[in-house]
Amino acid sequence: MADKLMLLSAFVAFAVLGWIPWWLAAIVVARDVILLIGAVSYHMVTRQLKMEPLQISKINTFAQIILAVSLIYTQVNPMHPQLLNADGYCSMYYSGKWGALCSGMVQTGGTCCT
Repeated sequence: MADKLMLLSAFVAFAVLGWIPWWLAAIVVARDVILLIGAVSYHMVTRQLKMEPLQISKINTFAQIILAVSLIYTQVNPMHPQLLNADGYCSMYYSGKWGALCSGMVQTGGTCCT
């Protein structure tokens, strides 16, 4: 739980600093809020809650961590801007967006089509 809170805080901070677009931070935060509301609702109805992360959620979290570390690295070490050129940012944004959406859809019982 603490790691997800740290990651969400980082994405909000990146958006405030202008390092990522607001829509990306909103998608990341909204996915976790929706999953939390769903888990609490399920627990209130069934009085039980057994959750195991799906593989797509682990991949999504890994992609978010890589993006966060890469953003911080490029700010600390501007000598290597080629680490995240325009194509790199674009692919990480979209993998973050689609990863968050797909992971949320699968965990709520939907399907994911890319």
